Amino acid sequence: MFTDIVGFTAFSKECTPGQVMSLLNELFSKLDALLDKHNVYKVETAGDCYIICGGLLDEDEDGFQTVSTASPSHAAKIKAARRALNFAVEMMRVAATVILPNTGKPVVLRAGL
Repeated sequence: MFTDIVGFTAFSKECTPGQVMSLLNELFSKLDALLDKHNVYKVETAGDCYIICGGLLDEDEDGFQTVSTASPSHAAKIKAARRALNFAVEMMRVAATVILPNTGKPVVLRAGL
């Protein structure tokens, strides 16, 4: 899943680099805190883009997370898609608690699966 901040380019032109980094740090820290809850994996952040994957991790017989090596079943694929979707819904709710310093409005994210 890919996500980005609506209006980020305009925001970054109007704010100082420090304000941009502060906003991204606050937002991404809050999103990072949701990863384990939804059992999704953060692949990368690039600028304002936050990239996650569901269905990449399995649990071994000792309860530790491992990278999935088997081809997932249809049911496992649906479960992974649901985890990513649930993460996206909560991510948008959490993003709304972060305020853009240039407008005083909450951050709005868009996501693509």
